[in-house]
Amino acid sequence: MFRFEDRLGGVLFLLKINKLVNNRRIYIPILLFFFTYPFSLNAQSFGPLVIEGKVNDQILSNAFSGGLNSPQFNSLDIDNDGEDEICVFDRAGNVMLPFVWENGAWKHEPSLASVFPEIKEWVILRDYNDDGIQDLFTYSDVPGIDGIIVYKGFYDNDLIAFERVHFTDPFNVLFFELPGGGRTNLRVTRIDYPAIDDMDCDGDLDVLTFNVSGGQIELFQNMSVEQGFEKDTIILKLVDFCWGGIFETGFTKEIDLAPKQGECASPSNPLVEFRHAGSTILTMDIDNDGDKDALLGDLSFDNINLLKNDGDCDEAWISEQDINFPSNSLPVNIFSFPAAFWMDVDRDGMKDLVAAPNLARGGEDRLVAWLYKNTADNETPVFEFQKNRFLVEDMIDLGSNTHPAFVDVDQDGLLDLVVGNAGIFNDFEISRSGLFYFRNIGTANEPAYELIDSNYLNMNQFNPDFFNFAPSFGDIDGDLDLDIIVGEEGGGLFFAENTAGPGVPMSFGSWQYSFQNIVVGLSSTPQLFDLNEDGLLDLIVGEKDGNINYFQNQGSRENPVFASDPTQAPNNFFLGMVDTRQPGFIQGASHPFFFYDMDELLLVTGTENSRLEVYEDIQSTLDGSFTFSEKSAELPHTGFRTAPALADINNDGLLEMVVGNERGGLSFFYTPWEKGQTTPAEEVFTEDLFTVFPNPVNQRLTVVRSEGAGAEPWQLELYNINGQLMKNAIIGEKNFEWKLSDLPAGLYVLKVLSPEGVGSKKIMIQH
Repeated sequence: MFRFEDRLGGVLFLLKINKLVNNRRIYIPILLFFFTYPFSLNAQSFGPLVIEGKVNDQILSNAFSGGLNSPQFNSLDIDNDGEDEICVFDRAGNVMLPFVWENGAWKHEPSLASVFPEIKEWVILRDYNDDGIQDLFTYSDVPGIDGIIVYKGFYDNDLIAFERVHFTDPFNVLFFELPGGGRTNLRVTRIDYPAIDDMDCDGDLDVLTFNVSGGQIELFQNMSVEQGFEKDTIILKLVDFCWGGIFETGFTKEIDLAPKQGECASPSNPLVEFRHAGSTILTMDIDNDGDKDALLGDLSFDNINLLKNDGDCDEAWISEQDINFPSNSLPVNIFSFPAAFWMDVDRDGMKDLVAAPNLARGGEDRLVAWLYKNTADNETPVFEFQKNRFLVEDMIDLGSNTHPAFVDVDQDGLLDLVVGNAGIFNDFEISRSGLFYFRNIGTANEPAYELIDSNYLNMNQFNPDFFNFAPSFGDIDGDLDLDIIVGEEGGGLFFAENTAGPGVPMSFGSWQYSFQNIVVGLSSTPQLFDLNEDGLLDLIVGEKDGNINYFQNQGSRENPVFASDPTQAPNNFFLGMVDTRQPGFIQGASHPFFFYDMDELLLVTGTENSRLEVYEDIQSTLDGSFTFSEKSAELPHTGFRTAPALADINNDGLLEMVVGNERGGLSFFYTPWEKGQTTPAEEVFTEDLFTVFPNPVNQRLTVVRSEGAGAEPWQLELYNINGQLMKNAIIGEKNFEWKLSDLPAGLYVLKVLSPEGVGSKKIMIQH
């Protein structure tokens, strides 16, 4: 774990050492020495935390990388060593995930994401100025203006960096000259994926994209070479309104072809004049005839169409098409809107093919990276299907929209994870929206999580009417164990009582829907927390609109009572005046989590648009406006619809944070916040209340109160490993002998409930 701000030196050193020893377990001590040496490195407040994750008895190499939904694949030599890394940009969250080659596999290095500028919607890495360094093309950063912005790549201390290329267009985006004079932005929509390639074979990069109506492809030729400029100049001219002579109707997978070179196809369907744009283009010379062919994906279909170019560099002519590409292997079949990417994935020198969905939401969310190995060469590639979960197979990916909660499910003293999701795509149906139980199989100092149950508490039974589940835990009925409340897409709440008792593995009664008739806006995200510090757990609920609802517990510890109307005092539908919507957006997707940093109460909330927000000054302003914290700028961006939860899971006194996101994965981070009061997900155990002997026991167990314990009566409870209460007693004396010879041999949990706290110990009965 490294906390430093000098990424140009620190990250590069990490990569170099890693390449030398090629073993993370070797270089970590080296780096720890390096970063603890008194160099001018400052501690960061937040940073990625590597946690082991396991699914189906397999340790996943990139378990908590956050998942993938709509990945775009590019290659880039990040550390200037002559070898490319893989840069995966997921438009479902505008998140960049760099991967480095380690021990023959790709390893996620989240610290390298900071070298990239802010990227939205799509990204293409190409060397436009012919200096041997990849440059970056991405979607416009001007609201309402479709177009392309450009960053020039360069190396700073052998680490890639990017500098914005400025254009004289009023919007500072890539432009082209109009035939009658003047200029305008080269329009590429936010949903399209253009091709940036040397289409006319003159050595500089041109742009190929669909026109505004979406039926024909336009070629914007780079005229820098023709006009005598160096290649670091981009001068674009629209030279072809109908590249290849094709017309894409969007009604069929086949496109309309022109009968001969130089002509433009007319729509085969006479009703088609204009169609909605939504296409992806990858260009390559797949048949080695000197001109560029194209791989086309369309918003309406699930295939990739190979367009064979029988023209030349001066004038393209698409004469053949293959709608089942690659027809020699398993064809691409991705719902919806596939895009193709060409890069060397296995480092054998041959550029392979990866296909992925380009639809940001509502499409395939797990089978999202179709890898085809190039079994021939780069001049005449032949692609053979390998897998459809490239990189994703090494991640915990639960489909879309994850909502994590820490809780000790098995009561072994280690905090587990229960995670809700919105669902896993399955042919237009919501499938497997439920709760997932990850048991902490690590230690008190080194947590590790294994997926134990993909349908925890049988939440799948409520699909498809209910989905997008968000769990929270707390002792809401005063019986010293933790109950569960779950939010859902419709804004209501599920409730189930933990009937197991304290100190034993959780066991829940039947589900109750519409808990106390509370319904907020869409996508309820609850937290049980004593916000007004009256000893009763209140209910805080976020929602899609971006506000936070506060329902004050007006009952008792054993009998919670909430008024269902969030606008009725003492409730508050606009708690702290928190509004997680960004200007111009109607959704905010608040996901609140209150916690104590020592004795200071703070709020961190997830949002719709890729960020986390922190609020301060809460105790004194419960009825007013919380203070937006500057730390919000330091928190990591993990994608859209962020969902945080915090706990001290490695026993270092600081809170760690897990964040769910729209991509269906989870990410861990360290924080500077010190553990304060116990969170609702942790039962209070006072281990020094008492001692027991002998243990293992045969006949009688002696329970001895500690010196500091009071004189009030205690309640003893003994549970078997199945959570069944086997014996109980009320004691008032200091030493108490308990006959256990009548119980079967085995492992038990002794629970002590006292005014001083709650304690538990494992007891072994032997006969």
